[in-house]
Amino acid sequence: MAVDASQDAASLPYHEPGIVVILVLTSFLLLLNVVNAALDRVLYCGLLGQVLVGIAWGTPGAKWLSESLEETVVQLGYLGLILLVYEGPHALHRPARPISVALTNAHQADFLLRSNL
Repeated sequence: MAVDASQDAASLPYHEPGIVVILVLTSFLLLLNVVNAALDRVLYCGLLGQVLVGIAWGTPGAKWLSESLEETVVQLGYLGLILLVYEGPHALHRPARPISVALTNAHQADFLLRSNL
């Protein structure tokens, strides 16, 4: 089995992205923020707008985003979800925090066991 030259490199080589890639990523990020702000202001559901933009730019829609970028965004989304679940108890009043922290830890342990991580 031949070893790829990029696996032997000490670092990831830099390749300049083309103008199309830059325009697609820029429009994706800008539209995510614009739709989020607009829907948050009007319907209080900015996250739904971000999901719809992701569908439009991603695999179900125009397929402008690469599969590796989509995987990265999904992983960042899971990280954000975990942080959101752990942030919940800190937004509560002091007497309710210990119970909420215990429930959050139990939920995260259950999630990790079910996802076979």
